[in-house]
Amino acid sequence: MGTDLLHEYAHRLDINTATSTVRLYFSDLDLTSWGNESRTERMEDRLHRAIAQLVPRIHASTYAQR
Repeated sequence: MGTDLLHEYAHRLDINTATSTVRLYFSDLDLTSWGNESRTERMEDRLHRAIAQLVPRIHASTYAQR
């Protein structure tokens, strides 16, 4: 990003599809705390939620025909 690594969120991850983009920001602590179970779980949760935003959903119809 061209940001000094002392910046709180110096790292950016863009996840793109043909129609959507999700942008996540990470701190050095987020990326360097490998082995910390709770932080790893939080990071994985953020990634799962970001990817879920890119998956198209077919909405169920409100009315059904008989």
